[in-house]
Amino acid sequence: MHASPLRASAGFSLVELLVVIAVIGLIAAIAIPNVTYVTESAQVAKNQRNAQTVANVATEAIASGFTSWAASSSASTPTDQVLDALEQGVSITNGSKVLSFSVGHFSSDEIEGIKRYFAFDGTNVTYEPAGLVVSGT
Repeated sequence: MHASPLRASAGFSLVELLVVIAVIGLIAAIAIPNVTYVTESAQVAKNQRNAQTVANVATEAIASGFTSWAASSSASTPTDQVLDALEQGVSITNGSKVLSFSVGHFSSDEIEGIKRYFAFDGTNVTYEPAGLVVSGT
């Protein structure tokens, strides 16, 4: 009896394909939570930077004598008035100098993120990198 020669493999076997799929699934299971964590951490850092910028500009404006936040904005809360006014830009004449204070435009999501770390009560600017504590009444 004559032995038949082994035929050359023309593709991958089912077992090989299943092993590759399992490895890809394992890598995805490890990577996806890490990517989510990094994305969330980046968003927190961005919100903190934006809040710190707003706090610094608001503090400088107040130190220079600017006090009419409500006149520069139609927002209802002092914090929203500051954010709105600084987005539009505010100016004050200090002697012979005109001082202008502004920040870039923020989306509504960015505004909400800023409010987690920045507050203004009408006289005091608060920036809290760990996040503001909101008291429930």
